[in-house]
Amino acid sequence: MNNLPEIVLVCSIAYLIGSIPTGVIVTKFAKGVDIRSYGSGSSGATNVARTLGPKLGGLVLILDIFKGYISIYIISLIANAYWIIPFSGFLLVLGHCYPIYIKFRGGKGITTGFGTLIFLSPIAMALSLIGVSIAIITRYISLGSIIGTLLSLLSLLFFSIYGIFGSKYEDLLYCIPVGLIILLRHKSNFLRLIRGNEGKLENKASPKKKQN
Repeated sequence: MNNLPEIVLVCSIAYLIGSIPTGVIVTKFAKGVDIRSYGSGSSGATNVARTLGPKLGGLVLILDIFKGYISIYIISLIANAYWIIPFSGFLLVLGHCYPIYIKFRGGKGITTGFGTLIFLSPIAMALSLIGVSIAIITRYISLGSIIGTLLSLLSLLFFSIYGIFGSKYEDLLYCIPVGLIILLRHKSNFLRLIRGNEGKLENKASPKKKQN
Protein backbone atom coordinates (compact mmCIF):
# COMPACT_ATOMS: atom_id res chain seq x y z
CA MET A 1 0.00 0.00 0.00
CA ASN A 2 2.35 2.65 -1.29
CA ASN A 3 0.20 4.71 -3.62
CA LEU A 4 -2.44 7.32 -2.98
CA PRO A 5 -5.42 5.47 -4.54
CA GLU A 6 -4.91 2.49 -2.22
CA ILE A 7 -4.63 4.73 0.83
CA VAL A 8 -7.78 6.64 -0.15
CA LEU A 9 -9.61 3.34 -0.69
CA VAL A 10 -8.70 1.98 2.75
CA CYS A 11 -9.58 5.25 4.48
CA SER A 12 -12.90 5.44 2.62
CA ILE A 13 -13.76 1.89 3.63
CA ALA A 14 -12.97 2.73 7.27
CA TYR A 15 -15.37 5.67 7.18
CA LEU A 16 -18.10 3.65 5.42
CA ILE A 17 -17.84 0.79 7.92
CA GLY A 18 -17.93 3.26 10.78
CA SER A 19 -21.06 4.73 9.21
CA ILE A 20 -23.02 1.48 9.57
CA PRO A 21 -25.86 2.65 11.89
CA THR A 22 -25.98 -0.26 14.31
CA GLY A 23 -28.42 1.40 16.70
CA VAL A 24 -30.86 2.31 13.93
CA ILE A 25 -30.70 -1.18 12.40
CA VAL A 26 -31.19 -2.99 15.72
CA THR A 27 -34.08 -0.82 16.92
CA LYS A 28 -35.82 -0.89 13.53
CA PHE A 29 -35.60 -4.68 13.46
CA ALA A 30 -36.48 -5.26 17.14
CA LYS A 31 -39.06 -2.55 17.79
CA GLY A 32 -39.93 -1.04 14.42
CA VAL A 33 -38.87 2.46 15.52
CA ASP A 34 -36.21 4.96 14.52
CA ILE A 35 -34.25 5.52 17.73
CA ARG A 36 -33.24 8.98 16.49
CA SER A 37 -36.83 10.12 17.06
CA TYR A 38 -36.58 9.36 20.79
CA GLY A 39 -34.58 10.48 23.79
CA SER A 40 -31.48 12.47 22.88
CA GLY A 41 -31.88 11.78 19.17
CA SER A 42 -28.62 9.83 19.07
CA SER A 43 -28.41 6.41 17.44
CA GLY A 44 -25.86 5.22 19.98
CA ALA A 45 -26.04 2.54 22.65
CA THR A 46 -26.72 4.96 25.51
CA ASN A 47 -29.86 6.38 23.94
CA VAL A 48 -31.03 2.90 22.97
CA ALA A 49 -30.54 1.65 26.54
CA ARG A 50 -32.18 4.68 28.13
CA THR A 51 -35.14 4.59 25.75
CA LEU A 52 -35.75 0.94 24.89
CA GLY A 53 -34.01 -0.88 27.72
CA PRO A 54 -30.59 -2.24 28.69
CA LYS A 55 -30.85 -5.45 26.65
CA LEU A 56 -31.10 -3.68 23.31
CA GLY A 57 -28.65 -1.04 24.50
CA GLY A 58 -26.17 -3.75 25.44
CA LEU A 59 -26.54 -5.41 22.05
CA VAL A 60 -25.84 -2.14 20.24
CA LEU A 61 -22.88 -1.49 22.53
CA ILE A 62 -21.31 -4.88 21.78
CA LEU A 63 -21.87 -4.56 18.03
CA ASP A 64 -20.37 -1.06 17.93
CA ILE A 65 -17.31 -2.13 19.93
CA PHE A 66 -16.88 -5.11 17.62
CA LYS A 67 -17.29 -2.81 14.59
CA GLY A 68 -14.44 -0.64 15.79
CA TYR A 69 -12.08 -3.41 16.89
CA ILE A 70 -12.42 -5.87 14.02
CA SER A 71 -12.23 -3.11 11.41
CA ILE A 72 -9.01 -1.59 12.69
CA TYR A 73 -7.54 -5.07 13.18
CA ILE A 74 -8.17 -5.96 9.53
CA ILE A 75 -6.75 -2.62 8.40
CA SER A 76 -3.60 -3.32 10.43
CA LEU A 77 -3.08 -6.51 8.42
CA ILE A 78 -3.04 -4.73 5.06
CA ALA A 79 -1.48 -1.37 5.96
CA ASN A 80 2.28 -1.15 5.47
CA ALA A 81 2.49 2.35 6.93
CA TYR A 82 1.61 2.58 10.61
CA TRP A 83 -0.02 6.03 10.40
CA ILE A 84 -2.84 4.55 8.31
CA ILE A 85 -3.98 2.45 11.30
CA PRO A 86 -4.68 5.24 13.85
CA PHE A 87 -5.98 7.52 11.10
CA SER A 88 -8.41 4.80 10.01
CA GLY A 89 -9.46 4.47 13.65
CA PHE A 90 -10.35 8.15 13.63
CA LEU A 91 -12.34 7.67 10.41
CA LEU A 92 -14.25 4.76 11.97
CA VAL A 93 -15.30 7.02 14.84
CA LEU A 94 -16.06 9.87 12.42
CA GLY A 95 -18.33 7.55 10.44
CA HIS A 96 -20.09 6.40 13.59
CA CYS A 97 -20.81 9.99 14.61
CA TYR A 98 -21.63 11.31 11.14
CA PRO A 99 -22.85 8.33 9.08
CA ILE A 100 -23.38 9.00 5.40
CA TYR A 101 -26.16 6.38 5.21
CA ILE A 102 -28.55 8.22 7.55
CA LYS A 103 -27.94 11.88 6.77
CA PHE A 104 -24.97 12.20 9.15
CA ARG A 105 -27.10 11.74 12.31
CA GLY A 106 -25.27 9.08 14.26
CA GLY A 107 -24.00 8.22 17.70
CA LYS A 108 -21.52 9.97 19.95
CA GLY A 109 -18.45 7.89 19.24
CA ILE A 110 -17.87 6.26 22.62
CA THR A 111 -18.42 2.59 21.79
CA THR A 112 -16.75 2.52 18.38
CA GLY A 113 -13.93 4.56 19.90
CA PHE A 114 -13.67 2.01 22.70
CA GLY A 115 -13.33 -0.78 20.15
CA THR A 116 -10.57 0.96 18.21
CA LEU A 117 -8.77 1.88 21.42
CA ILE A 118 -8.68 -1.76 22.53
CA PHE A 119 -6.45 -2.38 19.53
CA LEU A 120 -4.39 0.82 19.61
CA SER A 121 -3.67 0.95 23.35
CA PRO A 122 -5.16 -1.57 25.79
CA ILE A 123 -3.63 0.35 28.70
CA ALA A 124 -5.27 3.63 27.67
CA MET A 125 -8.50 1.73 27.10
CA ALA A 126 -8.33 0.28 30.61
CA LEU A 127 -8.30 3.80 32.05
CA SER A 128 -11.65 4.45 30.39
CA LEU A 129 -13.15 1.84 32.72
CA ILE A 130 -12.98 4.51 35.43
CA GLY A 131 -15.71 6.21 33.45
CA VAL A 132 -17.77 3.03 33.57
CA SER A 133 -17.53 3.04 37.37
CA ILE A 134 -18.63 6.68 37.46
CA ALA A 135 -21.58 5.91 35.20
CA ILE A 136 -22.66 3.00 37.41
CA ILE A 137 -22.40 5.05 40.61
CA THR A 138 -24.04 8.24 39.35
CA ARG A 139 -26.37 6.64 36.73
CA TYR A 140 -25.24 9.40 34.37
CA ILE A 141 -23.93 7.51 31.36
CA SER A 142 -22.87 10.73 29.64
CA LEU A 143 -20.78 11.83 32.62
CA GLY A 144 -18.99 8.50 32.77
CA SER A 145 -18.48 8.54 29.00
CA ILE A 146 -16.97 12.02 29.01
CA ILE A 147 -14.61 11.34 31.93
CA GLY A 148 -13.61 7.90 30.65
CA THR A 149 -12.92 9.26 27.18
CA LEU A 150 -10.84 12.16 28.45
CA LEU A 151 -8.77 9.88 30.69
CA SER A 152 -8.09 7.32 27.97
CA LEU A 153 -7.35 9.77 25.16
CA LEU A 154 -5.18 12.04 27.32
CA SER A 155 -3.20 9.01 28.44
CA LEU A 156 -2.77 7.89 24.80
CA LEU A 157 -1.66 11.43 23.98
CA PHE A 158 1.01 11.16 26.69
CA PHE A 159 2.03 7.65 25.62
CA SER A 160 2.32 8.77 21.98
CA ILE A 161 4.47 11.81 22.67
CA TYR A 162 6.89 9.87 24.87
CA GLY A 163 6.72 6.57 22.98
CA ILE A 164 5.81 4.38 25.94
CA PHE A 165 3.65 1.25 26.26
CA GLY A 166 4.13 0.60 22.55
CA SER A 167 2.44 3.82 21.46
CA LYS A 168 3.84 5.80 18.55
CA TYR A 169 3.82 9.44 17.58
CA GLU A 170 1.40 8.62 14.75
CA ASP A 171 -1.25 7.73 17.34
CA LEU A 172 -1.79 11.47 17.67
CA LEU A 173 -3.70 11.13 14.38
CA TYR A 174 -6.27 9.22 16.42
CA CYS A 175 -6.42 10.65 19.92
CA ILE A 176 -6.55 14.37 19.10
CA PRO A 177 -9.36 14.38 16.48
CA VAL A 178 -11.34 11.65 18.23
CA GLY A 179 -11.19 13.55 21.51
CA LEU A 180 -12.44 16.71 19.82
CA ILE A 181 -15.28 14.90 18.04
CA ILE A 182 -16.49 13.12 21.16
CA LEU A 183 -16.44 16.31 23.21
CA LEU A 184 -18.33 18.10 20.45
CA ARG A 185 -20.91 15.32 20.28
CA HIS A 186 -21.45 15.59 24.03
CA LYS A 187 -21.98 19.35 24.04
CA SER A 188 -25.71 19.00 24.74
CA ASN A 189 -24.96 16.54 27.56
CA PHE A 190 -22.60 19.07 29.14
CA LEU A 191 -25.34 21.68 29.10
CA ARG A 192 -27.95 19.32 30.57
CA LEU A 193 -25.54 18.21 33.31
CA ILE A 194 -24.95 21.85 34.22
CA ARG A 195 -28.70 22.55 34.25
CA GLY A 196 -29.36 19.39 36.23
CA ASN A 197 -31.80 17.83 33.75
CA GLU A 198 -29.58 15.22 32.13
CA GLY A 199 -31.35 11.87 31.86
CA LYS A 200 -30.16 8.96 33.98
CA LEU A 201 -30.01 5.32 32.96
CA GLU A 202 -32.86 3.87 34.96
CA ASN A 203 -33.45 0.20 35.56
CA LYS A 204 -36.41 0.24 33.23
CA ALA A 205 -36.93 2.85 30.53
CA SER A 206 -39.74 3.59 28.12
CA PRO A 207 -39.74 5.44 24.79
CA LYS A 208 -40.09 9.19 24.97
CA LYS A 209 -40.15 12.00 22.49
CA LYS A 210 -36.90 13.50 21.34
CA GLN A 211 -35.44 16.08 23.71
CA ASN A 212 -34.85 19.62 22.48
